[in-house]
Amino acid sequence: MIIDFKAHVMPGMDKACKNRIDTIRRLMAAKEAGVDLIVAAPVYDPDECGVEEFLDRRRQSEDILGSLMNDELPEVMPAAMTKFSERLLTEENLPELCFGNNCFLLNMKGIEWNDTTEAVLRRLTGKLGMNVILTDAGETVLKNSEKLRQLGVHVMLDLDELHHKKQIRAYLPLIGSGLVCAIGSDWASEAPYRFLRKTKKRMDEAFETVMAASAHLLGKRFCYRLIIRDDRQNLQRRLRQRHIPPDIQKGLDLPGVFRAGAELIAAVQPDQR
Repeated sequence: MIIDFKAHVMPGMDKACKNRIDTIRRLMAAKEAGVDLIVAAPVYDPDECGVEEFLDRRRQSEDILGSLMNDELPEVMPAAMTKFSERLLTEENLPELCFGNNCFLLNMKGIEWNDTTEAVLRRLTGKLGMNVILTDAGETVLKNSEKLRQLGVHVMLDLDELHHKKQIRAYLPLIGSGLVCAIGSDWASEAPYRFLRKTKKRMDEAFETVMAASAHLLGKRFCYRLIIRDDRQNLQRRLRQRHIPPDIQKGLDLPGVFRAGAELIAAVQPDQR
């Protein structure tokens, strides 16, 4: 399973995705790269608008996105990437921006580690009980990796930070410790997944470790849905290959079959899987 934990595919919500054509083009790029799940993370700036205003715009964008989706494209989970701001010390509606297992993406671009940084993280992870995942974390922030672990904060890396062997070696200890839990695509580029195959090959088992951590953060129920959807796609593909007429395919109770499968998977205890 390949999870892109930070993608900009919400039409009209991102500079890199201004309309439906941009959305389709980027979803197709994800499909061709073998991505199973995209966390759609439009940027929320607390200094520009309130949470409710942002969510209203996101709901409108979700409606457009939903009209473009089909079973051949990667699954999309609506989320948000919040820009760091002192307002996060007082904003009350932040939990509405969470997704998966109470995940909260926090963009740290240009942010230095200081008392305010720590106070914001303590509020998010402590009082609000969030799984905070830092994006665009600079070296200054990463130098405080031990403090981040104590706070229960995680870090997401972009593909362009991981495709060189030297970069991968530098981050392996952070992956092994569980600090790095996700990988996001390089959406500043016209080819956001150009490093994916190389990164996956060079990281080897470390890549699977990060993907497993991402799946855990997104929640079991969502991952079961991905597994069932993948099985459904494979079965439908086999039916087509065997030239089963479409009208007969429609008569098969595939949703019922896979609902039963999902319930069976959900009933299995973690130590039995």
